[in-house]
Amino acid sequence: MTSWIYIAGRGHSGSTMLDAMLGTSQYTESVGELVSGMGRYTARCSCGNTFAECVYWEEVRRRFEQSSDISWDTAVWYIVNQAHLKSLFKTLFSSSKKRNRAY
Repeated sequence: MTSWIYIAGRGHSGSTMLDAMLGTSQYTESVGELVSGMGRYTARCSCGNTFAECVYWEEVRRRFEQSSDISWDTAVWYIVNQAHLKSLFKTLFSSSKKRNRAY
């Protein structure tokens, strides 16, 4: 069973350190600052290709869409909007029954 954990944090909150620590386990895959790059298909990945051309991210998108009830682009829209400061309280107090969408 695949589980997704989304770690959100503001600058200097320790979220990058937590991501780095969790990413050292053989059972996890750390994707770094995912929200800031999820929908930027023309941005460069660390492999040198754009995110749209990167084999790793193509596989991530494919697996996500196979195991989810929404498309990658729809998920990007929800996550970016959910991470926006204007949605902070709605996100914090959303019910666990709405775990895929905080809106």
